[in-house]
Amino acid sequence: MQKKIIFVIRNLEVGGIETSFIKLVNLLPLYDITLLITHKDTSLLNQIKRKINVIYSPVEDYGLFSKALKSLVRFKDVKNSICYIILRLLQGIMNKPFMAREFVLRNAVDLEEVYDTAIVYDGGMRNTTLLTVNHIKARKKIMWVHEEYKIKDRKKLRVYLKYFLKFDKIFCVSRFAKDSFIGVFPELYPRTDILYNLISKEVIRSCYVPQENIFNYNGIKLLSVGRLHLLKGQMLLPYVIDKLKKDGYVFKWYLVGDGPLRPELEKLIKKYGIEEELILLGNKINPYPYFHDCDFYVQPSFTEGFCITLLEAMCFNKPIVTADFLTAREFVVNNETGIIVDCDSESIYRGIKGLMDSRETTARLIENLKQMEINTYSEIDKLVNVIEGLEEHGG
Repeated sequence: MQKKIIFVIRNLEVGGIETSFIKLVNLLPLYDITLLITHKDTSLLNQIKRKINVIYSPVEDYGLFSKALKSLVRFKDVKNSICYIILRLLQGIMNKPFMAREFVLRNAVDLEEVYDTAIVYDGGMRNTTLLTVNHIKARKKIMWVHEEYKIKDRKKLRVYLKYFLKFDKIFCVSRFAKDSFIGVFPELYPRTDILYNLISKEVIRSCYVPQENIFNYNGIKLLSVGRLHLLKGQMLLPYVIDKLKKDGYVFKWYLVGDGPLRPELEKLIKKYGIEEELILLGNKINPYPYFHDCDFYVQPSFTEGFCITLLEAMCFNKPIVTADFLTAREFVVNNETGIIVDCDSESIYRGIKGLMDSRETTARLIENLKQMEINTYSEIDKLVNVIEGLEEHGG
């Protein structure tokens, strides 16, 4: 009999976590898979190439105090917004840190089915973790960690320990992500392991479908791919572009992705007068033609747990300038397979200028990337071993 597996994830919008989840599901053995989502954005659902059951369990989007305040100001869902705000204020006074989140999850579906394994794929400090613990019955529970846990926030983060202890296995998507997680939760070391996001240079390149003149521009083309969000660093780009433009460089910089930062970014584009240089392309289900046809790839993020887009650019042998976020040095060798710079606009400017000015450096990076093997598909065995009860413990 097939084992019954349930995955929990917030949504399937276009994004790194969601894309890596789909690759994982498509490569798993023949399990009876159910997917529970809490928000209706399922843009990538048709990318799942196997039969699955889908359950929708709505959860109000009050993940941040500010969101509830905005809903209240706009007279949207006033009653629930007021309740959430009051509970957020009371939970600190009463030392009950999850009162507001439990209110948000009050209408979540309580599933009667008992699954062999429940996996919260966008776990950690999200509502999906609490939902998996409190509303799903399973013989075994697994949590994925995609982000950095900072020691300076240790006291605030420790309140999640009681939930994290409910998981039999915790997978972090990189060595640095694991180290940061264990730094805050050392008692979880025995049940925590690394499972890299699944990526293969051969498969990625095979997914590239040529599109003639996709950029409609013959000059220097820079590319950044990712959700438009403060943590992704796109707010730094207008300054960088303005400075390069004043230096006399002629180029266009394309951003693939969408998100809450877009309105603010559009204002900055107008402020700096760089409408011709910074092009917002929005979400693309298949961004690989853009990776293939760009000249340089730039990753300006302040933090990343794995950064699948960085690896995708490397699969296409593109010269990279990346900010020195948590996991950058786990995948990029500075001055050999990419240029690593500090997470500020001036450093990114100097990194890009250095590549534009040096054909020798650019050629060396490309040649090194051509020799580089990228394939993490065997990582899936770690998950299968946990599901089948074959893993060896020890962190």
